[in-house]
Amino acid sequence: MKISYKGSINPTSICSVFAGVLCALVAGTPTAFAEQSGYGQFEKSIYATMGLGTSRLTPGVENFPTLDVNDRVEPAGQLTVGVDVSELLSVEVHSADLGSAGFSPSGNADGSSSAGRLNYHMNGISALAYFGEARANARRRGLTGYGRLGYVDIDNSATNNTLNYQRDGGSGLLLGAGVEYALSSGLGMRAEVMAADEDIKFGQIAVSYRLGMPGNRPVFAAAKAPETPEPIVAPAPVIEAQPVKTTPARVRYPEISEVVNFANNSATLSSSAKIILDEFAQRINAFPEASLQLQAHTDSTGSYGYNQALSQRRAGSVKRYLMENGVDGSAIRITAAGETKPVQSNATIDGRFSNRRVELTAGNLFRQPVAQ
Repeated sequence: MKISYKGSINPTSICSVFAGVLCALVAGTPTAFAEQSGYGQFEKSIYATMGLGTSRLTPGVENFPTLDVNDRVEPAGQLTVGVDVSELLSVEVHSADLGSAGFSPSGNADGSSSAGRLNYHMNGISALAYFGEARANARRRGLTGYGRLGYVDIDNSATNNTLNYQRDGGSGLLLGAGVEYALSSGLGMRAEVMAADEDIKFGQIAVSYRLGMPGNRPVFAAAKAPETPEPIVAPAPVIEAQPVKTTPARVRYPEISEVVNFANNSATLSSSAKIILDEFAQRINAFPEASLQLQAHTDSTGSYGYNQALSQRRAGSVKRYLMENGVDGSAIRITAAGETKPVQSNATIDGRFSNRRVELTAGNLFRQPVAQ
């Protein structure tokens, strides 16, 4: 048994033609198709699509009345690689697996008896003509429509050895139409229908992705700033230097310390104590910001409470005397320690004398240096 299908073009090997035409379009598109690309405008792109759909296969069995085609609608899929050549034109090479057509003896309408199956595979090259405003956008983003015109090589194979067939023209004309929606990211969807002569009808839904081509992006030169004339600088007026009065930095002096001693059980200042305090007050009065600490003590003779009160009276005697000699009373602070802080042993006369004391410490001694 021999089966023919209805191709009208003599079989040729067109794979080399596919590759040659595609390479020529990518590497050297004629300047008539060249487009100025920029942001939001058309730019050449390489893209790929993968589609799934349904085929309707109608092999020619008119000369074989003993056979019927009982299964002609099949799942199908197609892979495509293409180039957007211009706003109007894209070129694709594609390969499709269209499934197989099933045969049964004539009169066996339910197909319970099979005479074999014939597989269809189709390779081809197509030109797509785009229309719609979105065709001028970068990566054709938006909704466009297109028409397809191409040539295909149809390859058949039988699923078993009982079905004999021969080609009656292995190449054919491919026609199609579709719509496509693309995003600015390059992703897109297309829906289309195609027909190869009278044998093959194929519809598919496909996912596409477009990549920009190297060297496609325009290079924008930075705008040159307008030249600004050189400013004319007027001579600065001559201003005679005026002497500047400066205040020398203050100088901080070290603390001043003194000690005055008292007779046993007494808060009265001795003559030697007054001489010490006279000199101390004279030195302190040279510092307006001076602060003064008085700490008064006793020996261990007498009770603790008595000695505490006695040390308080001794500090008061020193403070009054200093105030009489010009020291600011608000700058003086008193501490009465009683017998709690001896500097020597209270077991000897000299030790007890040393412990009966008022210690004077002056701090915060700032003063402007004397001009030379």
